[in-house]
Amino acid sequence: MVEINSTLFVEIILFVCLLFALNKIVYQPLLSIMTQRRKKIEDQTHQTKHISSEIETREHSIKDKIRSFKEKTDSNMQQALKDASHEYNSRIHSITEETEKDFQLFKRNLEQETESVLKELNSNIPAIAEQMLKKLLPVFLFLLISCTAVWASEISHSEHSGGISEFARIINFTIMIVLLYFLGRKPIST
Repeated sequence: MVEINSTLFVEIILFVCLLFALNKIVYQPLLSIMTQRRKKIEDQTHQTKHISSEIETREHSIKDKIRSFKEKTDSNMQQALKDASHEYNSRIHSITEETEKDFQLFKRNLEQETESVLKELNSNIPAIAEQMLKKLLPVFLFLLISCTAVWASEISHSEHSGGISEFARIINFTIMIVLLYFLGRKPIST
């Protein structure tokens, strides 16, 4: 049981003094350190949130710049491709036109040359025909006479009379005359 006596009051006074002393020596500095620490943590949290929001803002800004740059690059690339395609098509078109013009010019020149060669050949046809006649007629006559001579000899051998017929003699005489004529002629100049 608790007795109430003078020591109780002394103990209460000592306890209050102890509380006062502990408050000044331990609790106040501990509370101030805890308050400073809490404030520091809050400040750091606030700074972290501020830095985090700034990082997000910069990140969005960078992403927007990258997107904008990419869009510009894509549009520039598309424009460059369109320009290159247009220039390619225009060059192909101009080359095609040049080639067509050159072909038409070549065709006209070829037609003109063909016409001039045909005119020249048409004007030279009588001379060419005459040269061909001079060169080929003797050969043709020789072949004709040779064939006739062979035919005549066959006719003469087929007769059983034992001699040459009158017709075969005429043919042989004609062959000799023609051969002498050709041998006596001058060669045809080219």
